[in-house]
Amino acid sequence: MSPGLLLLLFLVVGAGNYLMRFLPLLIALRRRERPGQETATTGGLLPLVGPAVVVALLITSLLPGDFAPGYGAELARGAVALVPTVLVALRFGNLGLTVLTGVFAYALVALVA
Repeated sequence: MSPGLLLLLFLVVGAGNYLMRFLPLLIALRRRERPGQETATTGGLLPLVGPAVVVALLITSLLPGDFAPGYGAELARGAVALVPTVLVALRFGNLGLTVLTGVFAYALVALVA
């Protein structure tokens, strides 16, 4: 595959990915809300984004593509790192802090085990 075609492919995929995220936000921001009325995009579902991201990261890390030897140890590391991650998520409700806690907790568990 030529480098020019590969670059074009990356640009098209990147633009598509960007537009899939940007257009729903743009549409939601352009809608006029009546005072006291929440729409599903801006008021009702937005608080659920953080927990949904944490669950998605958890599931993809717990279900690998292949069940290689040592999978049990990997699962145990994830379970141990999950405890402080969930506690921070419940206590502070901050997605960034929750993700950082999960990364650091998993790194510490991986170093010890």
